[in-house]
Amino acid sequence: FRRVLFRSPLVPGALALTVLGRSRAFALNARGSAADVGVWALGYGFGALLVTVLGHPLRVAWMAHMYRVWDAPDGRGPERYRHAGTWLVAALSWGAAGLTAFAPELTRWLAPPTFAAAAMVTPAVAWAYVLRELAEYFRNGLLVARRTRALALLEPGLAVLDVALGWALVVRAGLAGAAATSVLVFGVYALAMHGAARRALPVGYAYGRMLACAGLGFGLGLA
Repeated sequence: FRRVLFRSPLVPGALALTVLGRSRAFALNARGSAADVGVWALGYGFGALLVTVLGHPLRVAWMAHMYRVWDAPDGRGPERYRHAGTWLVAALSWGAAGLTAFAPELTRWLAPPTFAAAAMVTPAVAWAYVLRELAEYFRNGLLVARRTRALALLEPGLAVLDVALGWALVVRAGLAGAAATSVLVFGVYALAMHGAARRALPVGYAYGRMLACAGLGFGLGLA
């Protein structure tokens, strides 16, 4: 019974998260052109490589060890938990910087010239996924603390925001609006999960180091 109570709030969250990353394509299909949908799909696929190559493997590895890290008998669980977040941001930021730098080449090698605009979509999607993976790291803190009820409200609310904001910005700005929605929504997701995790789990995150890693990666990619 306790396991059911622990897991039940994850169900609406899982359903809501299926919306993220897909609503922009529906909005573009309804309010844009077929060309915009194709450019978005290609750029999104390149940007999502960050999750395929780095994000998902790191998340699975961390979930396999986070309970043991937190419950370490030497009492250094919170410290190690904090370090894991810093290394996660560093790895993802450098991955996003690489995708940002090589997005034009990837687009030119793998698609005809009519898809050149996908090179501008890829960086936005990659950095949006940096924020999403950071949100997942904070979200895992709720699992460690066994405080999952917040997810039943936060994640469906995020899905509603994603659909509403994506539709509004796509109508106004097309592809640029879709790219902006990705960054904004996952930024809100990261902030919301961070707030919930801070109330549930006593960890002093290394904000300065996280920002330094992300800022350096973003600056190099932009340059």
